[in-house]
Amino acid sequence: METDIDILISSLYTKDKYSELEALSKLFNNDFLERLEKLLNIGCRNEEYFRESYKISYGWIDKIPLAKYTNTTKNLNNFKIKSKTELGDIIFIYTNTNKDITGKSLDRISDTRASIVQAKIATKAFPLTPIGKMSRTICSTSKELKLLSDWPEFDLYKTSNSLTPVLNKLNLDIKKQNRKFSGYFSKNWYFGNPQFNSICDKTFGKFLVDLINQREGQSFENKSNKTDWDKLVNKIINICGEYNLPPYLFGKRKPRFLDLSYLYSTPILLYFYFFGIIIPRKKFHVLIINKISEEGKKNRD
Repeated sequence: METDIDILISSLYTKDKYSELEALSKLFNNDFLERLEKLLNIGCRNEEYFRESYKISYGWIDKIPLAKYTNTTKNLNNFKIKSKTELGDIIFIYTNTNKDITGKSLDRISDTRASIVQAKIATKAFPLTPIGKMSRTICSTSKELKLLSDWPEFDLYKTSNSLTPVLNKLNLDIKKQNRKFSGYFSKNWYFGNPQFNSICDKTFGKFLVDLINQREGQSFENKSNKTDWDKLVNKIINICGEYNLPPYLFGKRKPRFLDLSYLYSTPILLYFYFFGIIIPRKKFHVLIINKISEEGKKNRD
């Protein structure tokens, strides 16, 4: 499966060079997401009393959420970080929804996991974290490396202009597989751990398959905020749902979650239709893979 996904990824890129925004935008256009969904559904169980399927949904936040440290924090070059740091570029979310089609029990989510990814343009395959060049003083890449490698305590802000945080004093577990650096090079993306000089040796296909198979991502509770990771993931989803499309361009405002086939709701999220991406621009991407497991015999019409 991972090889098939990587072949699909490679078909997206026809030029020799891409900017970061261009390369990212290829991953979130409707055509690719539809083809990826179809690919994931190949080989799913389809039995009389048990069926499986995958649904992919996509949303975004125009202004990337930012972290501001609550204590004095220095980058790798021992310079103090005074300004806010972008949280990342993408959050991948995986959910597994169990449905009883007989109606005897309610839908139940048995697995919810997420991973935040910082994307860069690489100059070679299997690049080293943090992929991008760092100055000898302080720069955005060194700030991003500090955030994801160490998860220092931070407050979360919606935008760079926000004066009040939406979450306070978040302490995330550095031992969990909850964040990655990823670099694009020559028709694929390479994912790696956020520690300095770690090898980004997982292709997009490998990362996605590992996320589905519980080898990537950290679990979170969508119905509660018991941990700071729960709070962060749920807040990102909520922020994404708050934004609407510009009415002067698209008429009636619509929520920003795209379901690729039909309206489908679960206890975690509502998925909605919307239009394809028009032009690449800086944004925080939210990609959701929902595995649906249906139990019970379907009634014949």
